[in-house]
Amino acid sequence: MKLKTSDLDAIARLARLELTDDARERLQKDLTEVLTHMSEIQEVDTSGLEPLFRPVAVGDPLRDDTVEEGTPHSSVGSLAQETQDEFVKVPRTVDSDP
Repeated sequence: MKLKTSDLDAIARLARLELTDDARERLQKDLTEVLTHMSEIQEVDTSGLEPLFRPVAVGDPLRDDTVEEGTPHSSVGSLAQETQDEFVKVPRTVDSDP
């Protein structure tokens, strides 16, 4: 399928490209090759195939959603520089004035 010059000019206008004559010829040749390749791909019979979302089968990388014991407050508090009640106190990072 050969890309018409008028179609290339419309694409260039939409993409806001200013093409020289040499660039226009090269781009028309390249896009024609892409369109030809795409039309060849469309001719492949895929009627017996299911859609493929990944080229490689991937197992479920997520762990099971199970309840686990958390880190005790006493050990977290001992790692913090400063605590208040059972909370870790951190330095202010945002000014309160607008």
